[in-house]
Amino acid sequence: MNPGNCSAQNHFSPFGAWTRPWPTATATTITAGAGPAAPGPRDAVPSSVPALIGQLQRCTAEQVDEGLEACLRGLLDITQAQSVSWRLVDGTESGPALCVASSLAVARAGHHRVGVPARLCSVVEHTVRPGRVMFFEFSWDAAQPADLSLVSLTLAGVSRWLNWLDLSHGPLNGQGAMPASHRQVLFQLLTGQSEKQIPTQLDLNPNTVHRYVTAIYRRYGVRNRGSLLARWLDVMR
Repeated sequence: MNPGNCSAQNHFSPFGAWTRPWPTATATTITAGAGPAAPGPRDAVPSSVPALIGQLQRCTAEQVDEGLEACLRGLLDITQAQSVSWRLVDGTESGPALCVASSLAVARAGHHRVGVPARLCSVVEHTVRPGRVMFFEFSWDAAQPADLSLVSLTLAGVSRWLNWLDLSHGPLNGQGAMPASHRQVLFQLLTGQSEKQIPTQLDLNPNTVHRYVTAIYRRYGVRNRGSLLARWLDVMR
């Protein structure tokens, strides 16, 4: 899977960045599972679709962030778009504004040229759970046909990974999005590293790691690493 020369922009935003999902000039929106029908048995499904599904299904809990960029690069390849952006939006607050908990954008080299806006934008919405929606926006410099049902098909095959993505990036239990520094410690815990081993792995002060671990346990309502792992595995059910 090689979508060509691409660049990534990481915008894991702090909770509280309030905005509408996307201001686009020419846009179409479909809801995953409620848009165009998935390709039937006679339709040709590009090999990149099952390849991406398999790659994300093989991701372990601690590989969530790596999987996100791989997902966007894979969707870029599947749709042949010039860029794709992902946003995790929490819409539990009332009113027209939404909270962008986290976002990431991947674009082909040379895209987003100054003064040349994309001429076509399409958005695929994927509801993780009530009030929590992921938006995938695809843009082209010129009108090009794209089978967005392939995007929905891909997302339907990676529900476990999408739940992990939401669990590690979205607000939880009244707390905002998890800081990147906390996620690094979280992923170390999920790989089996103990609190005493993590400072060496991440080159952090033991007291700092202890604060992060305490905050992580409080966030997920657990008391130890075993309960934390069980909490993550629970989203598979």
